[in-house]
Amino acid sequence: MKFIPEKLKNIFKRSAAKDAAAPAPSLDQAAAPAPVSAEALAQAAEQLKLAEKQERTARYQASRLAALGKYKKAEGYYQFNLDIAQPAGVTVKGQKMFMVTSREADLYLALMTAQPLAGLATMASSFRETLEKNTGMKNPKIYFRLRQSSHHIDADNDFIGLPATPQFQLVVVPEGCAWKPENASSPRKTPAETCAILRTPIIPPETPAMAQKPAVKPKPPAAG
Repeated sequence: MKFIPEKLKNIFKRSAAKDAAAPAPSLDQAAAPAPVSAEALAQAAEQLKLAEKQERTARYQASRLAALGKYKKAEGYYQFNLDIAQPAGVTVKGQKMFMVTSREADLYLALMTAQPLAGLATMASSFRETLEKNTGMKNPKIYFRLRQSSHHIDADNDFIGLPATPQFQLVVVPEGCAWKPENASSPRKTPAETCAILRTPIIPPETPAMAQKPAVKPKPPAAG
């Protein structure tokens, strides 16, 4: 077919090259992982760092909760000594300072207030935050117990405050614990858009235990 011009042959060759299918990728190319963007790498590193931090926090909280075990009662609640102090001469524009500490529970609170008392609700809120941060304990019920007494004061009472004294203890009831104090005041909440005026707790007198009468000894039988 010498009569076909060379230029026409070239046209057919170019068309055939365009219609040819692309060669299949080699096995190495098919197994190669897709390229990862810098943004995805940074996100993965951040997630790994967060997971490590959460693991460290969980270990610390578990160790702190275990350390508090010696203050846990058989009924399932915790009881800590509490010290409320008022540094002399420390005032800021009429505000009084209260230093509330419990070394056993590793709780420290500096409270500024216009009241001459340390408010229960404010102390309880700070204690809950500290306990959750240090031990992972969430939403515990809190009472304040008068030493040498069975009387407990519900910390949800917005109208009660404690004077500067070491005569009260902190009682923490974790979630899942069914224990409730037998002698506890009913909490009163502040109505909306009002301000509570704190007062000292009214501690009812302890009901004395009934005195046991001495057993009467039987008289010996009369001599016959």
